[in-house]
Amino acid sequence: MMPGICVFRESEEALKIALEVQKVLWTIISNSPAIVFLWRNKAKWPADFVSENISQFGSEVEDFTSGRILYGDLVHKEDIKDVTEELARCVEDKCESFKMEYRIFTKGGELRWVDERTFIQRDAECRAIYFQGVVIDITDRKLAEEALERAEQLRNKEINHRIKNNLQIISSLLDLQAEKFSDKQVIEAFRESENRIVSMSLIHEELYKSGNLDVLDFSSYIRNLISDLRRSYGTDNSAIQVHLNIDKVFLGVDTAVSLGIIINELFTNSVKYAFPQGRGGEINIELLREKASEVRDEKEMVGKTTLQRVPDEDQGMYEQLTLIFADNGKGVPEELDIKNPESLGLQLVNALVGQIDGDLELERKKRHRVQD
Repeated sequence: MMPGICVFRESEEALKIALEVQKVLWTIISNSPAIVFLWRNKAKWPADFVSENISQFGSEVEDFTSGRILYGDLVHKEDIKDVTEELARCVEDKCESFKMEYRIFTKGGELRWVDERTFIQRDAECRAIYFQGVVIDITDRKLAEEALERAEQLRNKEINHRIKNNLQIISSLLDLQAEKFSDKQVIEAFRESENRIVSMSLIHEELYKSGNLDVLDFSSYIRNLISDLRRSYGTDNSAIQVHLNIDKVFLGVDTAVSLGIIINELFTNSVKYAFPQGRGGEINIELLREKASEVRDEKEMVGKTTLQRVPDEDQGMYEQLTLIFADNGKGVPEELDIKNPESLGLQLVNALVGQIDGDLELERKKRHRVQD
């Protein structure tokens, strides 16, 4: 047999094998949920190739290869900016691949979630010329995740509702128990415990009403807490005025519970000791958030608590919160050591301030009323 004929037959066999492999690969691609594509690096990514299973989105291969449809036109208008910017960043940073989940619309207008996995092809000068990869429909997975998230939210909401109800039951039991005693100190101890429980119950009520189970609007919570405390101590119709200057602050549950009890204890102390024999006066409460770069003027205050690194409503971070609690009552006794108090209430304040990584200060100075 001539050598040339042998080479020809070997080449023919190799070609047959290659064609068979290509046929198998093409069958796999066509029957796969993954759509294979080759986009050019141009606006909205015109296609040089797309697999036939693009039909699952209601389109034909020719719609894309002819340019009648550009893939970028399918991407949801709320997602196209993020997809474009992230892909541009990958190109600029000379990444080898791009991965992202986003929404698209089918030809019939149906919304789908897709997962794109792309390899960035570059020329000899490292310029991105093609995007080659796959797009997989993940709508069912996303719907399942959303359903699971909604179920978890409902479950957590129900938990908050039950916690609130249980705390209110405990508060009512303490109130009933207090009626069995005539000793004023015992009755006062019951009432203070009841108010601490109410302060915690209100937090779970706020979480339940807002539907946000991670953070709560603490400014709204403070107003409700003070309103409840005034009713409890009968100061809502008394000569004691309460003025609030509260920034819009969103706090996590643990921080909110601690800070709520701190305010409860300070308010209780003021009502009990600052205004004897029904004397009128003012209680001023401020909650301010500050950046590290902001320098505030020194304020005259009775008590100041600073909390470090608390999330704001945009889930970003500001450096600290300052709680200022002041009254114009008879003043704090000189012999009182705020860091080592004998009373349970102030001991609790110190413990909770430490728990939220705060600092507690006491200043015995006259203070002007804050604006509501």
